[in-house]
Amino acid sequence: MRKLISLFAVSATLLAASADARERVFEPSGDWQLRSAAEFCAVTRDFTDATGASIRLQLQSFGPAQSFKVTMVGDGLPLREGRRRGVAQLQFRFEPDPDWRRAPGMTGYRDGADMLTFAGSLHTNSEVQRLSKVAPDEPEPLFDFDRARAAEIIRLGLAYPSRDDTVLAIGPMIRPLGQIQDCGRTLVQKWGYTSSVLDRVRKAARLSNPKKMIAVLLRDMRRQKLGHNDAIYFRADIDEEGRVANCIIQHPALGSDVEAVVCAAVQETAEFDPALDADGNPVKSLYFSMLAFGVR
Repeated sequence: MRKLISLFAVSATLLAASADARERVFEPSGDWQLRSAAEFCAVTRDFTDATGASIRLQLQSFGPAQSFKVTMVGDGLPLREGRRRGVAQLQFRFEPDPDWRRAPGMTGYRDGADMLTFAGSLHTNSEVQRLSKVAPDEPEPLFDFDRARAAEIIRLGLAYPSRDDTVLAIGPMIRPLGQIQDCGRTLVQKWGYTSSVLDRVRKAARLSNPKKMIAVLLRDMRRQKLGHNDAIYFRADIDEEGRVANCIIQHPALGSDVEAVVCAAVQETAEFDPALDADGNPVKSLYFSMLAFGVR
């Protein structure tokens, strides 16, 4: 049910990890902590290395999907001096996977500390390739994750250009993922949906004019001289006729002109093919998306 629209004002060249890169390992300094809000669920955990440098890892979910916003904050991040705000070039992997996955991200600050964010999932490379061949409007399984896969994970590795690999010893992920999924069920109910309603969806709502919507969004942000350097997540209620019945900014909670411009572009410009049930009948559904951009 999630469709990702990634828009970057700067083209990023993704670099492979150096074959002789060393590892800087961060061990956990606390347990996983669940945080819930009106529009998202998240688990966080703190890590430190042998020098006392720290990183706080957060996996943030905005609905019934298997992808996360991954956020790392702390003085242990391998960011280059003077280049800590904008598009990042990185690769990550959930070990024991031997292969790296490429992911454009954003760098910045949170409470004065370095911050790095990117979108990711626990899927293996082969699973990512399989899913890329699935029809783009096919719904993801709701509130489900591969427990065998979650149990085998031991570390999260981050490869950043010209830096040692950063490795967090996150350990098995069954418990934190279970917490996020349970929290997500509660969120969806608060949004006015039940599992029986969402289970009727066999073909997700499809945005039919993404290029036009993005063009309008960027035009309006430039006209109003607005800028933002972070991924913006939003959800929309799509009715049986494909109309946007509601638009909500899930993160960050802007409460500003940026939020108004994003939802105006979605509600006034976006055109959808409605979701369909098993019999091919249009049904009301949730639509999630992410916009990542930098506007000056």
